[in-house]
Amino acid sequence: MNAEGDAWGTGRAGAASLPSDLFRFTTGERSEVYTAVLQVFGEANERLETALGLDEVGRRLSGLGWVPLTDEDTLFDVLRQLR
Repeated sequence: MNAEGDAWGTGRAGAASLPSDLFRFTTGERSEVYTAVLQVFGEANERLETALGLDEVGRRLSGLGWVPLTDEDTLFDVLRQLR
């Protein structure tokens, strides 16, 4: 807790500051694959998995009905954009 009485450093008690570009992935050319990748990580989180490799992310996307991305470079680029 800071001097203003808020744990987030916003200057407003109880208010959290979110990045202005938090939802930038929800629009654009790759929005559906970004959302699917986030779903893969959300499901892994529910199972308390702490890490997924590229191959595992690709397999789980296929399990959601996604045609596998054409190559590892494309998947890596998607993951980099969501970072």
